[in-house]
Amino acid sequence: MTITARLLPGLLLAALALAGCGRPNPSSSPEALVEAAYEAIRAGSWEEYSGLTVTTADFILEEHNAQSRFKAQQSYVGSVLKPEEQQRQRQDFARAVAGGVGLIDFRQRKFGQAHLGGAGDQETLSGSMIPVSAYLVSGEGEAAPTAEGPAFVVVKWGSFYRLLGLRFPDHSEDEG
Repeated sequence: MTITARLLPGLLLAALALAGCGRPNPSSSPEALVEAAYEAIRAGSWEEYSGLTVTTADFILEEHNAQSRFKAQQSYVGSVLKPEEQQRQRQDFARAVAGGVGLIDFRQRKFGQAHLGGAGDQETLSGSMIPVSAYLVSGEGEAAPTAEGPAFVVVKWGSFYRLLGLRFPDHSEDEG
């Protein structure tokens, strides 16, 4: 057997793995990120969902060049603010999974499309402004976004997109 014949099956498997199931990298665009977050909520997978998130504390830590775990834990932002924000993200995830009046029934409604609902800035504790975009979703086969919440709050993180949080219809404007 030649070297090429031995490598060919491995190369074919690698090509198929890279092709995946046709879904784009979830952090490649806001729409792909929203779809991935939607599917994680639909599956009830906190692990998948949390891998798509970032906090305002991460922006502050980056601003102060304190992203290492050691440096982060030495600051209020890394030791208190970030865990608080992550806890809120987990609570919002659980609320979305549970559903209820005025909320999308993620288990019954398949994802259709992400729709930009609005854009603005969110201020961090350090006073910096983070550009954010809120995305609404439509169900499969629907042209317009649903009136039900939550909205997905998306930010640019480096050259990728991340989910800052969910915005529920009854949340105030200063929550993410």
